Amino acid sequence: MPSEQDREFLRERKISEESILYTADIFVKRLIWYLRKWIRETGLSEALIDGIGIGWAGAVRNNKIAGTSNISLDMPDYKNDDTPNKLKRRWFNDLPHLLSREFGGIPAAIANDGDVDGFATHLEYDLHNAAFVKLGTSIALAYVNEVGALEGLTEAGTVLS
Repeated sequence: MPSEQDREFLRERKISEESILYTADIFVKRLIWYLRKWIRETGLSEALIDGIGIGWAGAVRNNKIAGTSNISLDMPDYKNDDTPNKLKRRWFNDLPHLLSREFGGIPAAIANDGDVDGFATHLEYDLHNAAFVKLGTSIALAYVNEVGALEGLTEAGTVLS
């Protein structure tokens, strides 16, 4: 059942509820729409945004999605992509580039959500030489060293199955 915000997105884009947000194309459009809506509602302007950071619930390498997650597994066009060289996956896995292009070429970066949580906690509380535990459907562990660099992120296990 879509939320009221999802219904608003669908109405604005003239998308039927039957296509219910589970294609990679619609997911990206929805993400951009939510980001722009949040910017408007918080009184910011896109001109004040110097970059976009993305926390991804899955493997990330070289600023690209490197593995599936529950998010992408809910997209049949991604999961069942049998085109040559997995074109849909290659397109979607470069999510930072898609967002950067949409927002005028500002830098966009993606990292594992455990890294993002650990780094954000480090910044907020000025913690160094600290271990971080992220609890969600899985357990992620990270370490921030004395100079504030992340080391040793690992997915420790599944909490929910």
